[in-house]
Amino acid sequence: MQQQTSREAYMQYKRGGQAMRQDYDRIINCLEINPNGFTRNEVAKITGIPINRIIGRINELLEDDVLKTEGRRESQTAGYIGEIIKLNKSKQ
Repeated sequence: MQQQTSREAYMQYKRGGQAMRQDYDRIINCLEINPNGFTRNEVAKITGIPINRIIGRINELLEDDVLKTEGRRESQTAGYIGEIIKLNKSKQ
């Protein structure tokens, strides 16, 4: 019972909060402009959201199948190889 209650509280927290929803919206809007996707660092630079928040939000969106990873390439902002993040069109 406690585990289920904790899970429900987590899901409410995850879906709640105006700042979190704004982060999700900004990330999704960013990825909509480029069908080829961006690395996490590129998303951070474009949206202005700090990388530590980008990583968490993108991981949550990946878990929920809103986003997907598709290969790796050199980041235009960080200069190293990063995962390409794209919208998961099959889930929209």
